[in-house]
Amino acid sequence: MITFEAPTPSGPCTFMTRAVAVITRPGQVLLHRCVSDDFWSLPGGRCELLEPTGRGAEREIAEELRVTATTRRLLWVAETFYADRDGMQYHEMGFYHLVDIAPDSEVMQGDGPFPGYEDRLPLEFRWFALDSIDAVNLYPVFLRSALAGLPDSPAHPEHIVTHTRRGRE
Repeated sequence: MITFEAPTPSGPCTFMTRAVAVITRPGQVLLHRCVSDDFWSLPGGRCELLEPTGRGAEREIAEELRVTATTRRLLWVAETFYADRDGMQYHEMGFYHLVDIAPDSEVMQGDGPFPGYEDRLPLEFRWFALDSIDAVNLYPVFLRSALAGLPDSPAHPEHIVTHTRRGRE
């Protein structure tokens, strides 16, 4: 995984590269969370060395949901700075890809929630309406508005930088 810890003037910081899958169906987006968390995020995970980020997003979906995923295009490159509940600082470099999964899969056909696992941690996947996504406890926060205005046609990826004081509450 492309993750390392380094000292900074304000304390230790973990840097990570995250490949993210934006999976949609008409009017909805698929989100996930650790069952013990009170916030949602887009599915994805840390990239491996020598792994393109689109391939990383596909691999994470295959591992967590047991479905085949295909990357369509890169939407956003987002640098997110946050601290967790214990005060550990993070600098996350996220590559957000529009991803398709098989239209006949249970995830695309069903209403959920759908179970998944990340290193034996139970995950929950659910569909959320795009027209009310701003009311969801969703991180990083830029997604609350970005997902509501998801571009239908290919465009140049957008670079986004967000700072969250309290982290992934």
